[in-house]
Amino acid sequence: FPPPPPPTDAPDVSFFSIFISDPVVQNIYLALWADGLLPGPDNLPGTLLNESLTFRKKVAEMTLSIAGLTLGLRALFGNFGTPQTADFRAGLVLILEGQTVSGITVRSETWVGARQGFECFGECKPASRLGFTSATFGVQPASAGIVGRPIPFQPQEEKLFITGLTLAGVRNNIAIEFDLGGANASSLQPTGMQITSAFRLDPLRLSITNIARFAPGLALVRDIVLFGIRIGEASATVQVDFRPGPQIGAWETLFTALILEFDPPGGTAQIVVLSCDTDRLGATVGYCRIPGVGPFLEVDYYIAFEVGDLTVEILAIMLGSLLKDLVEVDIAASWSIGGAITIDSLTILEPDALFAQKFGVNIKF
Repeated sequence: FPPPPPPTDAPDVSFFSIFISDPVVQNIYLALWADGLLPGPDNLPGTLLNESLTFRKKVAEMTLSIAGLTLGLRALFGNFGTPQTADFRAGLVLILEGQTVSGITVRSETWVGARQGFECFGECKPASRLGFTSATFGVQPASAGIVGRPIPFQPQEEKLFITGLTLAGVRNNIAIEFDLGGANASSLQPTGMQITSAFRLDPLRLSITNIARFAPGLALVRDIVLFGIRIGEASATVQVDFRPGPQIGAWETLFTALILEFDPPGGTAQIVVLSCDTDRLGATVGYCRIPGVGPFLEVDYYIAFEVGDLTVEILAIMLGSLLKDLVEVDIAASWSIGGAITIDSLTILEPDALFAQKFGVNIKF
């Protein structure tokens, strides 16, 4: 959604804030940024679209399954030169994945000449933002990555993912990341780790999920706890964060999200309340840095229902309050004709205008 103009003493949020918006809105804003019509990262001037048509990027992937193991090779090619003089760089991601008879999945990713991150040439649509996950600080499997001059063609990162490890009724997912380049290459200590543990108390209909995130040296930097309860067709989830405070050895507690959901047959209603948490959006960007915004960053009201072959989803977004300051309404509709043809529509409304409209037709043969 379009951000309000920031005060003169507040950082520019016009670029980064769009990553929490709908992909249709992201397309429009990223196009404006790429054409120099909207301030971007570091207020890059000019346009990115005035160069001649030039090959810039190619991502190719190959997988092979042998005796229960999946071998994967992802090749990344980028041209960082000019239209007159090419400068090709390449990187590889080597993937090995398998599953034990008990259902534990182990996945290894070795990044050679490439790193996970954000890379864009020209008009960068959401589908092209390779490896970028907004507002996520945990280790995540990536779809591609970054290559370039500062990255030599040698091992750069190692990622290990273990999912489905159940101990005493608690299901655990573990993600570990090693930095194989630079100053951390010789230590072989994890530069990042995330442990997600979840269990249910069925008699009380309670679910508890704990997400522990560790920095280099396995220092605990954040612990996220989600408490959930379901009664019939209604459920509620509360997210509480624990993190180091400004004083050494002290920790602070912050309520960060409340999710209320009602799930009757044929429909779903949901309310999501997000608190102003500058750590979630970054230290220097986000609406929480604008004076006067709070205590809520965003409140979303969502409803979905089906009428025959028609599916409708409606999302209303409030900024900074529970029932006022409406900034965006998204209306998505999908109509299935005989199971072979699907007609999709997405309408994005601002309080005073139609902001975007998207139509699509999918045909199955």
